[in-house]
Amino acid sequence: MLDEVELMKYHNDFVDITDENLNLSVLIDKVRTEDSGAICTFSGTTRNYFVVDGIKRKVVSLEYESYTPMAIKEMQKTVKLARTKFQDINKIAVQHKIGKCLVGEESVCIAVSSSHRKVSFLACEFIIDELKRTCPIWKKEIYEDGSFNWKEN
Repeated sequence: MLDEVELMKYHNDFVDITDENLNLSVLIDKVRTEDSGAICTFSGTTRNYFVVDGIKRKVVSLEYESYTPMAIKEMQKTVKLARTKFQDINKIAVQHKIGKCLVGEESVCIAVSSSHRKVSFLACEFIIDELKRTCPIWKKEIYEDGSFNWKEN
């Protein structure tokens, strides 16, 4: 049986953690195949507020930190789980940004190609839910007044 890394190489899947701005179009190109009838994407962006203790707080940025070797391993495991759960996947690409994300910027992007749309939609949702549940990535919410709050991703 193939481990996560061998399976990713076999399917030409892609996972990455970067301090650069994300570009969803690049991930779409990585998963595009001639036998794909669907490419579904998820783009997690920084919104301008968070509710803290029932109070709406204005956010100016998020700062992400990770334990990168373990985070990459968890991303690979998630891709493998998605392939096990959804048989019709052609390719998967997942990228997470660490460092500062301003309001409106992407912090995580996912692209999944498959023969039919339903599998791609379900796989995207599964992947983001699993990443948020298992991946050692943390975010610091920076508020307008300069205060901050650390949260799990």
